[in-house]
Amino acid sequence: MNASNPPRTDPYAPMRPRRGALVAAVLGAVILGSFLFAAITVPGADSQKDDWGVADRIFIAGLGITIAWFIWRFATIRAIPSRTGIVVRNLFVTRRLEWSEVMRVQFGGGAPWARLDLTDTDTIAVMAIQKADGAYGQALASRLAALVQVHALGAEPTGRLGSGRSEPPAADPAQPGAPAPTDPSPPDDSWEADPGDQGEPYR
Repeated sequence: MNASNPPRTDPYAPMRPRRGALVAAVLGAVILGSFLFAAITVPGADSQKDDWGVADRIFIAGLGITIAWFIWRFATIRAIPSRTGIVVRNLFVTRRLEWSEVMRVQFGGGAPWARLDLTDTDTIAVMAIQKADGAYGQALASRLAALVQVHALGAEPTGRLGSGRSEPPAADPAQPGAPAPTDPSPPDDSWEADPGDQGEPYR
């Protein structure tokens, strides 16, 4: 493969955390197995003071399933962009947004994950894009910011989104006086998140 032409990333590929999802999946499996094992192996009911009855076993198993479900939800958080908008699945709430509703992406300050500023002045978290993932999380934030910019221009994503380059809609050559297309996107380094940034949005 030619080193000067790196493979392109699908701009609409789902966005998922790496480290958090792996830890949550392993921890959920361990907790579920431990609670089920405890529910099966606790002392039986022999009419003695310290014995555990059927109701106690069901309670232990149910508690383990509840905790494992909560952790499993954390392992399945994601953001799924499309040509019409983005679906943001967080820990408890799933939100569907049109691109026209999204103003900008923030990935700075003290928040552990990215945030979307909306046109109705609301802000929602995108827990799938986490600072704990380091460069991988920054790449996801850059790709999401590029998608927001491209759709704000009414263009179709091309090239490697996240590098700060996108193509605006081409002018109609049949239209008299149509301006030549220009590239209004910022320099490549404009999408890099600054860990010390105090909430400065991507622009």
